[in-house]
Amino acid sequence: MAKESVTEVKPPYLTYGTFRNLITGFRESVLPARIDRSVMAGKAGGVQTYLLSALKFFGLIDDNGIPTNDFRILIDEGDEQKRKTEWKRIVERSYDFIFTDGINLATATESQLHEKFKAKGLDGATLRKCHTFFSNAAEEAGIVLGPHAKSSAKSSGGAVRSGTRKKKKTDNDGNGNGAGGGASSGVLPKTQSNTASVREMILAKFPDFDPGWPPALKEAWFKDFSELRKWGEETK
Repeated sequence: MAKESVTEVKPPYLTYGTFRNLITGFRESVLPARIDRSVMAGKAGGVQTYLLSALKFFGLIDDNGIPTNDFRILIDEGDEQKRKTEWKRIVERSYDFIFTDGINLATATESQLHEKFKAKGLDGATLRKCHTFFSNAAEEAGIVLGPHAKSSAKSSGGAVRSGTRKKKKTDNDGNGNGAGGGASSGVLPKTQSNTASVREMILAKFPDFDPGWPPALKEAWFKDFSELRKWGEETK
């Protein structure tokens, strides 16, 4: 019965490190009698909602936020290997739509996994983030993913590749002085173009709206999106 409530929640797509830090924090302190927003006071409202949804997806809390026995085992288990084994069991159960279909993760492709997530009603950036979260969760659980099954988004950090940076335009004197004759400082000024790039990177990490979300998640999304939009207007 508990499994049915878990499968109704969509796979998590927040940053895996954020989820892992929450689990580690409870392990190093005390597992509350109930997991609610008050135990995550330092996090944004949207992040709190995503974390609660992720905990439900993995069956670590029930619909009332009460920690399940699985959560207690994951928190209380002192042996690292046993804790890893428990996490592996939880991951395989929660992502049963991947593991029970006979797919070989050692040889599967990214597209094959995307098809699995699409069948759960996911698409676009949200789907890719779900895949990235899954890749990290599987890795920590000791589940082997082949090179073609790992999310390509894991290695995309927007870094500038060597050889692609354009040379600074110099004047005829060859000393690197600008058109106005002043020496270049070597530091890019804060321009409208640079600010726009930052806005684009932040928006790229913002999850796509999903009409299938529960009311609380929709409300959190609109609140965070409004704040992000307001910031974007202020930085133009």
